[in-house]
Order: sequence, then structure tokens, then C-alpha cells
Amino acid sequence: MANPVFNNDKAFKNTYRGDASATGTLSPQPSAPSVPGFGDSSVMSYDGVLAKALGLFAFAVVAALGVGILAPFLAFPFLIGALVLMLVAVFRKGAPAPGLYIATIGLYGGAAGGISRFYEVEYNGIIMHALVATACLFAVTLAVYKSGRIRNVAKIRKFVAIALPAVIVLLIANLVMVLISGPQASVFEANLPGTNIPLGLILSLFLILLGAFMLIGDFDFVDTGVRNGLPKAYEWTAAFGLVFTTVWVYIQMLRLLSYLRGR
Repeated sequence: MANPVFNNDKAFKNTYRGDASATGTLSPQPSAPSVPGFGDSSVMSYDGVLAKALGLFAFAVVAALGVGILAPFLAFPFLIGALVLMLVAVFRKGAPAPGLYIATIGLYGGAAGGISRFYEVEYNGIIMHALVATACLFAVTLAVYKSGRIRNVAKIRKFVAIALPAVIVLLIANLVMVLISGPQASVFEANLPGTNIPLGLILSLFLILLGAFMLIGDFDFVDTGVRNGLPKAYEWTAAFGLVFTTVWVYIQMLRLLSYLRGR
């Protein structure tokens, strides 16, 4: 995500200086590698981020299949656990914590698998539709970011740094209410006052938009980290952000499609 995780780390903050460039990324430090992303095994690289992101994504898929096939009833506990760990990651300070990132992705992937199972039973084919929609959003967001048309990445990062923790707290509270009082207690099940429009539909659209902003922040972190020669350990932070955000968008796509299909 546009990773509020990044905001609490001195090493990441020290990679920035001066004014934002046209794309919102900031000028590289003089110590950056001559060919960013290649040739130095001690600093962050594109290949390293990609390898770790693929590893975390594969772990999320395995967790999703395991929970979705064998124990879908664990979806809610796993989701609460993942969101709590995400809050820990957001507010902790210090060096990257691969163990925390792996645990969070494992729980979040498992939750996504269980949630997918519930939706697929009710809406045949919705998993594939959500996967395609998530892939399209990822590709379009990356293309727009790479085009240089996004000129206020710093403002996007600040927005996500405020909005994401607040949304996570809301989601945790909502899940606890559902576990205590049943599905009817969910804020997603209410209608907008005076209408028949599900509040969940509006919230899903907002959370998908937030996910797109999170992706922009993730792409910016990877570019800036590589250009400025951040320590190699930050590949874990970058990979974690990309994978967490991708799963986040997928879950919101499931919810949105369920409303569009008449939930």
C-alpha cells in the first residue's frame, strides 16, 4: 500500500530531499547506484522486489486455497488477525520486519480464500470475475503511474497514511459486531438513508479507489527506494505493500461484484 509502514522508518524518510518531480517521486541522493536496480547486491533492486513479491503472493495463494477448500469458517478470524497485524506494521518503527509481513500475508490470503468460497457458493464464477477485475486495476494503475501523469504522489501518500489506518479500525470493529450480533449488524448491509442503495456498494467503491491510491504509493516506493539505494531489506517492505494491496483490491472487488449481481 502506499504504505503508512514506510512513514515510520527513518531510512525511508532519509531517501527524500528537495521537491517532488513531475511524477511525484523525489530526486535521488548522490549515493544512488549508477544503474538503479542492478549491479549491487547490498541495495534494493527491482529484481529483488519482484522475487519477494512473487514469493509472498504464492504464499497468499497457498493460504487462500487451504482455507477456502478445507476451513472457510476461519475467514473472519483470519481477516481480523490480518488487519490487526497490518495496524502493527503501520505504527511500528524501525527496520523492515519480514516475519511480520509473512504472517500478515498468510492470514490475509487465508481470509481471502474463505471469503471467496462464501461468495462463489452464492454467485457462480464471481472469483474469476474478481481476479480479472483486480488484474485490470493493477495493470491500469501501473500504466498510469508509469505514464508520468500522476503529479501529486506525495499528497496521495499522505491521504493513504491517514485513511488506511482509520479504515482498518472501522473494518475490525465491523467484523467484531458481525461476530457478536450476526450479519445484519454489518455496516455493509445498511442502506443509504432514504434510499434502497446499499451502503456497502458505496463503501466498496471507496475501498477500491483507496486500493488504487495504495498501489500508486507502492509503485512510488519501489522506484524511489531503488533510485536512492535503500538497503536490500526494504525489498521486503515493498513486496509486502504490493501483495497486501493486491489482496485488498481483490476482496473489495468480490464485495462490489456481489452487489452488482443483486446481493
